[in-house]
Amino acid sequence: MWDTAAEHVAMDQVAAGMRPGQSVTVADRGVTAALTVTPACTGANQLMIMLQDAQGRPLEAAAVEAVLTLPEQGVEAMIVPMALAAGGPGGMYVGDTAALILPGRWKVRVDVRIDDYTKVMLPAEVEVRGRP
Repeated sequence: MWDTAAEHVAMDQVAAGMRPGQSVTVADRGVTAALTVTPACTGANQLMIMLQDAQGRPLEAAAVEAVLTLPEQGVEAMIVPMALAAGGPGGMYVGDTAALILPGRWKVRVDVRIDDYTKVMLPAEVEVRGRP
């Protein structure tokens, strides 16, 4: 499923005149998150996260957020709240536009609060390019 979804996102980005973004999939404790950052270059970026449970079913969590840092450049934690996409497939979350002002290998932690007592933190990294 992830490859098909990523292919559709990439085709939509090209059709809209955007540079394709970067996607990474991470999993832990029965939660899988496919994170896409578009266009993955300096400036405004859109974040999308697709969540699945251990059985591969869409996961709707109590809360989801992305925490972005670029420690080697001194950029502290930037928290991007994610909201369940209206009208989208189950388990798809979109975030406010994130201003990634510097190129580099950004650390992204996807925080998934399953319920009042369970939180899964999924670390990932994405490469943000400078604008051409």
